[in-house]
Amino acid sequence: MADLKAGLAARGISYPKELAEKGAATPEEFVDQLWDAATAEGVRPEVLYAQAMLETGYLQFNGDVSVGQCNFGGMGATGNGVPGDSYQNVHEGLLAQAQHLRVYTGNTPLTSIVDKRFGNWLLNRQKANPATTIGKLVGSWAMSPTYADQIVSILKRL
Repeated sequence: MADLKAGLAARGISYPKELAEKGAATPEEFVDQLWDAATAEGVRPEVLYAQAMLETGYLQFNGDVSVGQCNFGGMGATGNGVPGDSYQNVHEGLLAQAQHLRVYTGNTPLTSIVDKRFGNWLLNRQKANPATTIGKLVGSWAMSPTYADQIVSILKRL
C-alpha cells in the first residue's frame, strides 16, 4: 500500500478537491479506499491502481469522464464525449471498478453489486474468454492496442 501512496505522491500533481467531497479527502485516503475495494473483490490492488491512474490521467480527468463521476475505470466511456457511468462516492466507484475487473476474469463479484455494467450476459461472455492477464483487457475493456503495456508501465514504476 505504501508503494501506491508513494507512486501517487511522486507525480507531483494536485489532488482533486472534488474527491474530498466524495469521501476521500487526501491521496492517502483514496489509496486506502482503493485497497479496501480491491481486496474485498479479490483483485490485486496494484492492478486496480494502475488501471485507475491510466484511465483518469493520475486523477486529473482530462477525458470524457469527470472527477465528480467517481468512475476511475472509464466504465461506459466509449469516446466522442460519452461520459460513462457515475457513482455516488469514491468507494463505490472503486468497488464498481474492482467488481468489473473481477467479472472480466470470469468470476462473480464477492460483495453487493454496485457495478452498473454487471449482468449475466457479461459474466457468461467473460467465462467463455476470461481476461486472466492484463494483456487480455485489450480489445475488451479498452480498444487501444497499447492498453496493457500502459498498465504494466505504471506497475513497473511502483
